[in-house]
Amino acid sequence: MVKMSLAARRSVYVQATVGVLVLLMALLGLASLRNTATETPEQTMVQLLKSLENMDRYGLIIEEKSTDYRLVFEGIVDRQHLITGSLKDFDLEAKLSDQGLFLRKSGSEEDWQTAEEKNLQGLSGFLTGPLPVLRHCRPFFDQALAGEEIMLEGELCRTVFLVLENRELVEVLFPEINTKNLEELTLGLAFTGDQPVIKQMRLAIKFKGEEQPHLERIYRVSASS
Repeated sequence: MVKMSLAARRSVYVQATVGVLVLLMALLGLASLRNTATETPEQTMVQLLKSLENMDRYGLIIEEKSTDYRLVFEGIVDRQHLITGSLKDFDLEAKLSDQGLFLRKSGSEEDWQTAEEKNLQGLSGFLTGPLPVLRHCRPFFDQALAGEEIMLEGELCRTVFLVLENRELVEVLFPEINTKNLEELTLGLAFTGDQPVIKQMRLAIKFKGEEQPHLERIYRVSASS
């Protein structure tokens, strides 16, 4: 019988332990891939909604553009879903709470005024966070489809989307839009991670007879300290 030295036994033990760990990691990775593969687009959208609801604070950029204008808001959303930030094109500071949208000149100490008092009530439809948009779309999550992977800021993202013909929903999200000739509203979400986190949400409105969307609104979400 061949006797192994203590050093040799230790070497065999270490190699066996490493082999077991590698096998476990491979199995865990395979399980994760299987979970991702079997997750439906509807389930993904539900997870994205929950993750947004649970975010304490995040940066938000809203960009809306059409053939004849472009509007940008940049700010912060806090735990109470209060939105504060600026509309640089209007030289205005803005805050949105349960009491409504309030505005004042950037850098001033003047009193806040409502959007109606500033004669800018159209901004009330534009300046809404991504969370109420997703909540409005929740009844339609079962119609969600998986999209192609895209690159956002150098990061590979998965996507899901909805194509809707719901005039009432468009009137809620875009109160200034005449929906008479509406063809469709597309909601697209780009996200990262095994536990999905939204990077971008895009709304696009298309009217009958148009090849390209008439109007689109993009929400960019980022971590904030």
